[in-house]
Amino acid sequence: MHTINLTNAWEAPGAGLRTWIRRFGRPSGIGPGDRVWLVMDVPPPPEARLNAAPLPPPAEGAPWRADVTPLLGERNELLLPLDAGEVSATHRASLPSGCGGVRLEIESPA
Repeated sequence: MHTINLTNAWEAPGAGLRTWIRRFGRPSGIGPGDRVWLVMDVPPPPEARLNAAPLPPPAEGAPWRADVTPLLGERNELLLPLDAGEVSATHRASLPSGCGGVRLEIESPA
């Protein structure tokens, strides 16, 4: 399994907004049968989206992860609406504390 960390390099929300944006390219080297999972330490809010598609709700009692392989494009945009207090708009920001990690996990068939 190969992991790509998405915890850093977020675009923080501007004044009056609360949506954090993380743009990223399609992971290279993905072959037929490979699966790409979006994994978050803390379940995403109901309004979270990847390339305008809503992310599935968390399964009860399980870590949150979703197979996003069919949602991936050459360029991707992950939107996380978070109540993060006062944040000044900046590029390359880290998610607020308490949000946990965000990553892609790429699994190849055995």
